[in-house]
Amino acid sequence: MPASSPSPVHPSLVRLFGAADADLVAPHLAPFAWSAGDVVVEEGAPQPWLYALLDGAVAVRVGDEVVADVAAPALLGEVGFADGGPASATVIATAACVGGRVSRMELSSLIGANPEAAAAIVHHANAALASRLVAAEGVAAGEAPRVGRRAWLRDALARALGAA
Repeated sequence: MPASSPSPVHPSLVRLFGAADADLVAPHLAPFAWSAGDVVVEEGAPQPWLYALLDGAVAVRVGDEVVADVAAPALLGEVGFADGGPASATVIATAACVGGRVSRMELSSLIGANPEAAAAIVHHANAALASRLVAAEGVAAGEAPRVGRRAWLRDALARALGAA
């Protein structure tokens, strides 16, 4: 019987992680599918997952206010994934969505089993978190985020994580 060839990595995963990291990460993401209207993360609830949204779109709400509309490809849940705290927002699918997710507990196991994949997940989650922080800083200051600051922060994180 011929050996089966590996499944191709979803193009949106490649856009999120880059080709090499997508190949490392893909086998460790549990697939998910959401229907439009599904509440996938509830503000204040435990939120240990990092989601790689590969197709679809979601609305992010804080209280009753929609603070962001996010379309694939995107990483979601990076705050709870990073700090282990409750979700800081509610996420509602506004279209059919598919993707993959990994939990903090799974990441802990992955560190020993496949440190390169774990490092790729942490690197990209931190980069997504840094981008959101820079954007929030601009909003808080009443200005649009400056691309130069975002690029500088992303490069600094890449250098720091690359050295680890």
